[in-house]
Formats: sequence, structure tokens, C-alpha cells
Amino acid sequence: MEPLLPPSGANGVHHVSRLMGREVYHPAGDAAAARDAMFASWTTADLHERLEWLYG
Repeated sequence: MEPLLPPSGANGVHHVSRLMGREVYHPAGDAAAARDAMFASWTTADLHERLEWLYG
């Protein structure tokens, strides 16, 4: 899974929105297992840190 960081340019939020939809909210099979393993290792602070750029 790609880091949840915006690419440079004006399309950063759009890019991450699509990435999150594909790999966080609607994955299947191996991608879903990888997502579950990744989130199981994160603390609440980890999640907030990774999304801070988006929600400020």
C-alpha cells in the first residue's frame, strides 16, 4: 500500500481519495488481508499522524 501522503500538485486530495477507496474501504482478497494487518499494527496516534495533512 502506498503511503497516505499527497502527491505534489493540485490533485493530491483527489489522488488519495481514490487510493483510499480502492485500498482502504473496498479491497478484496490479499489486498484486504494486507490492509487489516497494516491497521492492526497502527495506534490511533499513527492514524492521526498519517492523515493530519488532509484534516489539518
